[in-house]
Amino acid sequence: MKRYIIAGVLFLFAIFYGHWWSSTFAIVIAGIFLWKEILQLSQWLNSKVRKNLSPEVDDWLEPLDEESEETVVEENKEGFNGRIFWIGVIITFLFLMVTSAILHNNEVFSEIFGQQWSWGWALALSTAFYVIVSWKVVGPQEKGGRFLLGIYTGLVKPGPVFVPALLCHLELVTRLEIPMELPDEPENIFREEGSVPEGDKRVPPIRIPFGPASNQNNQEFEIEEDDPFNKRMTQEVVPVVTLQIDSFWKFFTTIGSREQLRRQLEDAAVTMLLEEFTKVTPAVVLKNMGQYNEKLKKAVLERVGFGTPRWWGVNIIKAEIKLINFSKSLNKEVQLMAEAGAKKRSQVTLAEGEKQSEELRGQGKGAAEKAVLVGRTDGLRHMMNELGVSGSEVLGAETARGITSNPGQRTIIAGAGGFGDLAATAGTVFDAVKSSAPVPETTSLPVKPAPVVEEPADET
Repeated sequence: MKRYIIAGVLFLFAIFYGHWWSSTFAIVIAGIFLWKEILQLSQWLNSKVRKNLSPEVDDWLEPLDEESEETVVEENKEGFNGRIFWIGVIITFLFLMVTSAILHNNEVFSEIFGQQWSWGWALALSTAFYVIVSWKVVGPQEKGGRFLLGIYTGLVKPGPVFVPALLCHLELVTRLEIPMELPDEPENIFREEGSVPEGDKRVPPIRIPFGPASNQNNQEFEIEEDDPFNKRMTQEVVPVVTLQIDSFWKFFTTIGSREQLRRQLEDAAVTMLLEEFTKVTPAVVLKNMGQYNEKLKKAVLERVGFGTPRWWGVNIIKAEIKLINFSKSLNKEVQLMAEAGAKKRSQVTLAEGEKQSEELRGQGKGAAEKAVLVGRTDGLRHMMNELGVSGSEVLGAETARGITSNPGQRTIIAGAGGFGDLAATAGTVFDAVKSSAPVPETTSLPVKPAPVVEEPADET
């Protein structure tokens, strides 16, 4: 209550009794006593402005106004600077408004370029213009802080923000997740031979020398012997870190910029890659990529100090190895090996198919012949049983029938033993010959006796 009384007395003094400079001083002092009320008035005006915004914009801003852990922690640090800032702003503008009013009422004029200029109006218009250009807009996907002559005065929320021109500036960062490829974005990587030319802003890639296959004694490192990646080589490795800035104050005071953050993360990633990849071949890395991604994330979290007092205000969402950028010659070698392997498998498959086809055809032919033989055997056995003859007689009769089944067959050649076997079937042969066409005359061919081989005399 005392503050209101003192402020009222000062305002009355400024209006009725004071000179222009004493009136200005009285109004400034009154503003200091009422600085809380002036801040509340500013917040009320801000809420009125927010009500006039479209529902879509208000929906964007509403969740961003909620107090986060970051806001609660940093309000203790920024509270004093924030109050000093707003008190200074209020005093400055009160002084300018009162001064412009006094100058206008006292008709202080100057002739500039042949024209009469009122210093009161000039100051008032300049103040109004200054206020207009000092308002900035913070987008719904941004966060940041206001700095007065380099001194941090507090966080700014999405929406209109007052930033006195020439005295203050804004530092903004995105609220979104930031995918950060190391050492830089692909278009900024110098992959040509030799060093980076002078004046070229591109940076060389991260090249890591991999270890030999002889160091791999663990079972999880077992790789095929003909794997082209299972040997010592030096290749480009591309790590990617996805992060989000949680605390603007910690981020700005420890790192300061995304470029500096990228350099720090690159150092952490290169250190981890040199420690791990120099022990194994690329084939092992490709086989166990998940394990190495976890090690990379752990190394990055340690670098940003997550969970410690020296935390940078950055949350690491994901860290992984995007790719191992093998050379064109190695990729061509792998492609040729793959094509040769595919051709080999195709030929093997074709040969196996032909083999199976021949086996199936042989099995079918054998089964058919077996069926014929089984049928003949059953028939001969039936004939033997029905006629009451021996098996040799049945076979002899079948042999004779087979010989005479061809009408043009009239010559029978047999040895001594064979002729004896056929003698038993002479009747059958005679009947078959008699029932056929007339028998042509036959000519007996002289039989040349076999030469006699004399055994050598016993010399003993």
